Amino acid sequence: MQTFYWHGFNKYGRKLRGKIRAQTLASGKQLLRQQGITIKKIYLSRQYLTTLNKQKIKPLAITTVIRQLATMVNSGMPLVQVIAIIAQGQQNQTLVNLLNDIKQTIATGGSLTQALAQYPRHFTKLDRALIEVGEQSGTLTKILNAIADHREKMHRLKRDINKALLYPIVVVTIAIAITAGMLLFIVPQFANIYANFDAQLPLATTLIIKLANVIHSTWWLAGLALVIMISVIMAGYRYSSRWHYQLDVMQLKIPLFGKILRQAIIARLTRTLATTFAAGLPLTEAIMNVANTSNNQLYYRACQEIHTHIHQGQFLHVAVTSTHLFPEFVSQMIASGETAGTLELMLTKIADHYDDQVERIIANLSTLLEPMIMIILGILIGGIVIAMYLPIFKLGSVI
Repeated sequence: MQTFYWHGFNKYGRKLRGKIRAQTLASGKQLLRQQGITIKKIYLSRQYLTTLNKQKIKPLAITTVIRQLATMVNSGMPLVQVIAIIAQGQQNQTLVNLLNDIKQTIATGGSLTQALAQYPRHFTKLDRALIEVGEQSGTLTKILNAIADHREKMHRLKRDINKALLYPIVVVTIAIAITAGMLLFIVPQFANIYANFDAQLPLATTLIIKLANVIHSTWWLAGLALVIMISVIMAGYRYSSRWHYQLDVMQLKIPLFGKILRQAIIARLTRTLATTFAAGLPLTEAIMNVANTSNNQLYYRACQEIHTHIHQGQFLHVAVTSTHLFPEFVSQMIASGETAGTLELMLTKIADHYDDQVERIIANLSTLLEPMIMIILGILIGGIVIAMYLPIFKLGSVI
């Protein structure tokens, strides 16, 4: 059962409003008609929409729905019927509920843009802005296909970045876990054995044993400090704009990974700008939609600066150059596009170039990192093992 809010008139023409519980919009309308109510507007409760917004739906599933919408709308079928058919083919009940609610909003006179605006978690501002342009210009099929293409490329880019970051994080985490396990469980066993020897241990062995004793007695404190530190960083990133900005800047300064992130951001921004520009959005409005896709406060502010410069009458390539965050190659390509009237094409070529750069770096990443990781593992684990066996190697002088 769902709660619907309604506005309407009774049989005497008096304006009324209220709420009604029903399984579907159609059954809710029927119940109101039985009560002699002429319905002017009926919609789902905000609480229900909030709950549905919080439920997780995979972005790829939403992208697939958008692609299906484009294909079926192009066939000439009514939008309400198209959404009903798409909903019937879904396995995820949350997605089914979402599609049914969108269908009901459109069936009661709302536009597709208005229906999607109820679900900002699943449909971004960029999606809604482009769809609104498509509805107004009669190019909805073209816009939906463009959105689906854009989302698919952004998903591949995000997947490649996650792949690049995951490998070293996993290896370093395993190395730290093994090192901590040796210091907590193995080194104390050696320490108990060597405690019976009436001799001075090598300096390396002594230092490792002292380190193990410190960790063994304060591991809970170190764990608590780590949890607090991570919590503070996450809270600062979420609630403090200044901290958020500083952390985003620091990300871009990380050796190798900063370069990958920077190139990925430029690819994302230029591809999004090409998509919005091709859809017919004014350049100033397109820039602000692009800013929301950067996922980095440094480039978000840069987009705001670009927006200001363009609003003042400057060319896009001049505004981009003034931020000092984009390579000269980007400014030159944009300048060529503005001169020749092929800005969309040039922006797409820039995005393709940096996508290729990211893919190439990621493909070579394991080869570049393996020697470094082996050295780290050798120093951490090999150093502990050698330090623990040094007294045995010098058994004659230790016993």
